[in-house]
Amino acid sequence: MLAIGPEDLARIAAAALTPKPVPTVSVAHLHGAAVSVRDQAVILATRLRRLHVATFRTLTEDAGSPPVVIGRFLALLELYREGVLAFQQPASLGELTVRWIGRDQDNDDDVEVLVGGSSFDEDVANHDEDANGDVAAVAPDDDRTGAGR
Repeated sequence: MLAIGPEDLARIAAAALTPKPVPTVSVAHLHGAAVSVRDQAVILATRLRRLHVATFRTLTEDAGSPPVVIGRFLALLELYREGVLAFQQPASLGELTVRWIGRDQDNDDDVEVLVGGSSFDEDVANHDEDANGDVAAVAPDDDRTGAGR
């Protein structure tokens, strides 16, 4: 003998017949701002021309997010492909050291670094780093030598 009445039976039936919500997985975290490999290559080329040698950790310490770290890694691969970098990693999974083997900043005209099929020498030439390592754009007509005055 069941001790349930018609109201209880109606509640049980309603609960059993109510459609379950479709489970969803949020992908909002996957759609962050796009990171330009070209822009990261400009930053890295500027830094490495100044430092000559740096670890990957040093080159990414200001990255701010995993997509920027990935962008910088891809930029290093592009710069390596162009023959302006050398890598050294004495142990598997050890510290990666990056060495600039391209021309110095004074010889920008001799280095043609390509990312995505287009030269960004002008982008490298038109960026400066301050003492904190931040890259700032310099207007192409900004004559810092005073030669044009």
